[in-house]
Amino acid sequence: MTDPHIEAVAFDCFGTIIDFGDEAFAEAYGLICTEQGIAIEGTVFYEKWMEVWRRLVARPDTTQTRSSHPDGALPVNSPAALSPEVDVPAHPDHHSPSAGRNRALDGEVGPFRTYEEEWTEHFALCFEEFGVAGDAPRAHRRLVELLAQSKAFPESKRVVEAISRRLPVAMLSNADDDFLLPPLKHNGLSFPVVVSSQSARAYKPHVAIFRCLSDELDLPPERILYVGDSKLADVTGARNAGMPVAWLNRKRNSEWGTEGRDLLSPTYEIETLDGLLAILNIE
Repeated sequence: MTDPHIEAVAFDCFGTIIDFGDEAFAEAYGLICTEQGIAIEGTVFYEKWMEVWRRLVARPDTTQTRSSHPDGALPVNSPAALSPEVDVPAHPDHHSPSAGRNRALDGEVGPFRTYEEEWTEHFALCFEEFGVAGDAPRAHRRLVELLAQSKAFPESKRVVEAISRRLPVAMLSNADDDFLLPPLKHNGLSFPVVVSSQSARAYKPHVAIFRCLSDELDLPPERILYVGDSKLADVTGARNAGMPVAWLNRKRNSEWGTEGRDLLSPTYEIETLDGLLAILNIE
């Protein structure tokens, strides 16, 4: 089962090394709403968040206004323009997919925005669609705090340290540095190479971010085993970039954004990070 050609192992962060997935996001949204005096349950806010995100991904031209359509109606599955009362940081293509919302594998990366910009806008969109007066910048800051405090899976530190004694290890994550680096430090996890979407100016599954990883490790992609829990961002993204992939199937997260996509198959499938030790023949 061991692949002798693997010379480094790189990991996704959230859902793979750090235990923060769909349920944790829903809990975080619930806490954020409670702290702002908004009577919306976390699971309800999570569903709205994903609904808005899917629309933004699916319909790049969402800059229409209600007045441009009969009876003030917008086309089905298209969000309304923001009202003047909602304070959202300006950017060139308002409501259009940036690199963070574009799930392309190849081609031009496109305009890049950090999660701070994306998520602040996204909170504002959700608050408006719920008809509540939420503070979007404050909500984003609180979400970053919660991510920074998140805990690692029980086996993460042990497995990463075992592998690091044999091979170089790296971290590659769709994340801003302000919520990627703190939980790694908090959980005592050390990665000599860390590539964030913020530092690479690109998001998984695009090949550009995986090329950054390859450059940082100074290894060809086929010599880097990538480990992640997402079939699109991790498995398909890394395989498209030429890397072998261990899909961590914890059977807990949804796979939004994969509808109608041609997903690539992983090289290996594991249920916990301990499965990597067998792949790498590490005791």
